[in-house]
Amino acid sequence: MPKTKLPKPKLPKPKRQDQQHLQCEFCEKDIVATGLLRHINDGDCYELHTTDSAKRLGFIKCACGHLHTKFGTTRHLKNCIAGRAAATKAAIEDDQADRPDDLYFREENDDEGPEDRENVNENAAAAARANNQRRAARQPPPVFPFAYHLEPEHLQHVPYLSDEELAKYLENDSGSAITFRWYLLLHQLSNPDPNTHKRIRQIMSEAANHLAQKFLDTNDRTQLDELLFRFLCLPKVGWARSAADAQERCNIVTSGDVRSLLLRLVDTRSKRHVPSSVAGDATLDLNPNEVNLTLKHVSGRAIRKAGQVVAGPRASAQLTQAVVDEMKAKHPVGRANPCGNDAGPLPPRLRADEIGQMLDLVTQQMDLQTAPGIDGMDPYVFKSFLVRSNDRHPTYFRSMLVKLVLTASNDTVVGGAMLRTSRSTPIEQGPKVRPIACGTLLVRVISKVFLKLVPHTEALLPNQFGVGNKGGCETPIAMMQRVYEDHLRRSLISSSSTKGTSSAAASAFDAHAHQRTQPVREEDLDDDGNPHGSEPASTRSSRRLTPLPLREQLEVAMQDLKALEANTATRPRLARQAKSASVSMAPQVSANDGDPDRSEESDASPTSKVSDNVRTPPVKPSDTFIVLMDLKNAFNSADRFATTRAIYQHCPKAYRFWKFGYNTASMLIMGYGDETHYLSSSQGLRQGDPCGPLYFSVLIRTLLPELLVDTEAELMSAYLDDIWLATKNRNVLDVLKAAFPAKNSPTGLVLHEDKTRVLSLNELAEGKIGCEMLGSFIGSLELRRKFLNTKIDALNLPLSRLRSLPFHHQFILLRDSISKKVLHLLRCMDTTGLDSELSRLDAILWQVLSDIQDVQFDFEVNEKAAILNHLPRKLGGFGVTSHLFIRDAAREACMSSALQQLRTVFPGDRRFCEGPPNAQPTFEDDLASANPIADLPTQKELVSKVNEDLLARYVAGFPTRIGIFTADCASNTGTAWQQAVPRGQHRYLNDQQMREIIRARNLVGPTHNSDTCAGCGQVQRFGHEDSCQSNPYRTRIKTSSHDYIRDILLKAARDAGRRAEAEPVLSVRNNQDQNAVFQNNLQRRADIKIFMANSDTVLDPRFGLVDLKTSGVLTNHTDELTRTAFDAPLDPTRTDKHPENLRRGWNAIAAVLESTVHKSNTHYQKLNLEHPVVPIVISAGGTLHKATHKFLKHLGMGQGNLYSETIIDISVALARRRAELRLACQA
Repeated sequence: MPKTKLPKPKLPKPKRQDQQHLQCEFCEKDIVATGLLRHINDGDCYELHTTDSAKRLGFIKCACGHLHTKFGTTRHLKNCIAGRAAATKAAIEDDQADRPDDLYFREENDDEGPEDRENVNENAAAAARANNQRRAARQPPPVFPFAYHLEPEHLQHVPYLSDEELAKYLENDSGSAITFRWYLLLHQLSNPDPNTHKRIRQIMSEAANHLAQKFLDTNDRTQLDELLFRFLCLPKVGWARSAADAQERCNIVTSGDVRSLLLRLVDTRSKRHVPSSVAGDATLDLNPNEVNLTLKHVSGRAIRKAGQVVAGPRASAQLTQAVVDEMKAKHPVGRANPCGNDAGPLPPRLRADEIGQMLDLVTQQMDLQTAPGIDGMDPYVFKSFLVRSNDRHPTYFRSMLVKLVLTASNDTVVGGAMLRTSRSTPIEQGPKVRPIACGTLLVRVISKVFLKLVPHTEALLPNQFGVGNKGGCETPIAMMQRVYEDHLRRSLISSSSTKGTSSAAASAFDAHAHQRTQPVREEDLDDDGNPHGSEPASTRSSRRLTPLPLREQLEVAMQDLKALEANTATRPRLARQAKSASVSMAPQVSANDGDPDRSEESDASPTSKVSDNVRTPPVKPSDTFIVLMDLKNAFNSADRFATTRAIYQHCPKAYRFWKFGYNTASMLIMGYGDETHYLSSSQGLRQGDPCGPLYFSVLIRTLLPELLVDTEAELMSAYLDDIWLATKNRNVLDVLKAAFPAKNSPTGLVLHEDKTRVLSLNELAEGKIGCEMLGSFIGSLELRRKFLNTKIDALNLPLSRLRSLPFHHQFILLRDSISKKVLHLLRCMDTTGLDSELSRLDAILWQVLSDIQDVQFDFEVNEKAAILNHLPRKLGGFGVTSHLFIRDAAREACMSSALQQLRTVFPGDRRFCEGPPNAQPTFEDDLASANPIADLPTQKELVSKVNEDLLARYVAGFPTRIGIFTADCASNTGTAWQQAVPRGQHRYLNDQQMREIIRARNLVGPTHNSDTCAGCGQVQRFGHEDSCQSNPYRTRIKTSSHDYIRDILLKAARDAGRRAEAEPVLSVRNNQDQNAVFQNNLQRRADIKIFMANSDTVLDPRFGLVDLKTSGVLTNHTDELTRTAFDAPLDPTRTDKHPENLRRGWNAIAAVLESTVHKSNTHYQKLNLEHPVVPIVISAGGTLHKATHKFLKHLGMGQGNLYSETIIDISVALARRRAELRLACQA
């Protein structure tokens, strides 16, 4: 039967004190805004209103004299005779005006010939074309009659911007000043709650798709601008805490007076904004305000924000006048209209289906903790707009996004001023601030889709790693690391070859085997930019590093080293190092090259002899300088005119998209209420724009080739504005000053001389200095140890402040925030020899878990506790990753990926081969050179292998009972409580419950308990709480847990669109032959009754009646069954990556669950029921029976994350059940 349609509930009227009051302009009475129309029509004021005065109020004056809204025209004309007559007359006149008179009212002419008829037809066609043009020129009536001006007197706590101040943001057809001024008020409203109820999200989604449908159906730019404004208002203005209020507000946003509602909300909420507090030094404990803020962020899934509060003082600076002035200085004034009036190259041809597929990918990869813009649209709101309650309807919002991508790529998008407006935040970085712009999520998604669809790899040089590089900053760091290691080996060889040995051999080795790739100098190039005597090549290829032929010279060096090795018999280790480094095929720089302190006489012939008793000074390799450049305010200072020319030349497909984003100045807003400040961004790139790195890289791409030649650099890499190069030119700093002048810079980029560092590779090799770049460190062991200890000591403050929070919040922030702050160093930095520091880092992180359990572990002795803390949740651990365990896997994945990319950029440089730099080339190296893009193992794959080995070591040696208990706790449902965000009473675990859960998982007894149970007096074994019959609270705890899980399944069924009932009475068949005992069992009940989808009477054929059972697997009556199943041989045909003991434990649990199902089926078969009852069995630790899996999948089919959310709720209920039973067994 079709589902009966319930009557639409009447929405409650808003309270009187929340409504805006207006004054009638004729009778001067104080009228509620929503009752203004009724006041005018019921009194005599309607006679005084003219058409213009009614239009100013957003109304329409009828021919009868009364006023009505545009959306009430149909209802008004039903009872208005004068209005219907006037409308009919106007329609007739309009129809006659549209018809060409000479076409329909032409006089007949009997003498008309073919030529005359042909002329008449031409005249008729011309008249029709003129009529169509006249009709198109008519201004359509406004869709929404509420676009009135925002006057200064309307704003009491927000600064007002005049038309002159807004003019620069509205150039190039960027929208209406009236609408844009209203849009800026959205910044004053708070963002919607991420934990919004599902029904409220559905209401907002329907409103969003309703506006998107109108947006797709019209082409009038005025109407599109208004519709876009209303759509951007929806997340903040349409949101409310109750479904009734949300429905009313969404109706106003879609078709009502949204401006009055927005003004009322701004006037109410702008008074609530508290001025930003002063950012002072962090204390060792969180103050009450910080605790409340952290709890709010965690419950809203904003783990990063919560981690920032715990880490120390707030990162955003207080908006003092000095900070405001510095922020204005960070945004210099640029020229207007930098792209000119030329439309530019055509954009790429993008198909709607391609854009839709890429949009789905971007949405799937979206970070849920991304901050919203001034419109308040966060990832949760964005994803809810893409889902409608009725799947049969198309998602108009998705089609609207496709349209915006197409129009933005062609620079024809409407409402550009609103879309370019960003929320600016000053981030404290020492004594200075860094401006961060957070644009609307709508524009960020559009930009990411455009970047993925438009090819831009050819627009950049191969040594630019800031855009489209999978490894990010790891590639330039690995590049610098290999250069340092190469120089360090040459220094060791040079020093070892001169201690009591032949200096002639060392000179020959240094002259031949240590030749490095020579840079192509300007005087070595011909007029075409090619090296003299070489084949013609492009300028880009000619400026690459050119390896010199070395095989013949290395053969001579090998002969000299044989004599060298014979004289170094007392130092075999150094001799082996010298030999292994000498046979390298990597091109080396000559020791004399660029060193003015060495003369030509130092290059002695191979046959010269020096007495062994004469000690010659060490021959150092020629010094090379590493330059780490720093540019002042690089992104915000980039000249937009120079960037326009660079994009036009190197990335023409993105020209019009660049023009959409940066041809007109954009608005930046800081602060709230009276502290609101408006900044103008007319120069540079907004930090936070997804396309900003590409635009900046294209600009810097025009400077890198000349910089490579002028600085005589051997190597160079650029990661956005972080550029480093290696050169022998001692005057390199003067060259950089000329390339980036402080005044009249053609690109707007200026060298920051105070932060630009010039390092000597000789001093690096000697350990005198270190090199800190891109968050990593390169240098000697002692300097790396000092750098790592500094990072570890910086964690003491957040770990101390973390202890001010409840245990559940401590666990989440430790696992997802604080423990990940140093993980990147395992990939980027060489941690060889730093085992003790990494062990200390793991220990201080795991100490938080020890404090929660109130148990102190010595992790060097208790390896199983360390492994359990490290293992991820899917393998039964707590997920606080060990830095020592994954150190080698992370470093291998990083270096292999980075070196593979460097070999493609510098194919002739042996420093970037696998293994040590300048090692003897092997067959594997030749194969890697032939296939430079071969698949490499990722860190995830390597760490998975490490975790599998650790898991096998953890479960090895466990007896039967502990093995079964561990397997039960390691199931997917048994560990899903770790994914629960503490929110409300259902997802929150108090401190006692968290302590008992983690102690149970660590195989530790209950808190403050002896070896015996308080109820039965028996010795407590693992799982005793499930089998103790003497526990006085056992029945109450198990019953409440059973009912709670039943309610979870009931809610899941209803969320899946099913009608479901709790505890239905079972109906027995009327059979006279049945036993009377079973005939009288009419009040037996199941747990859940589920009906078919879209039906209220037909039961679900598979799971119509469900009986929930929670079974303990370590009870007295299951000991023999579990022991038999545990000792049974495993299936040899089934391959499983899990250890053998874990698989045996799961087999034992499955046997117990199957036995429970069999008993339940046998029991219900005796009752002779009309409908079968399906048992849903879950173990006490969380292992699901196979029928339970099918049941949950059946309910959650096509419902997104319904299955996972239900699993988390069940896991929390079971974890709370185990904790309460353990606490009840305490002595």
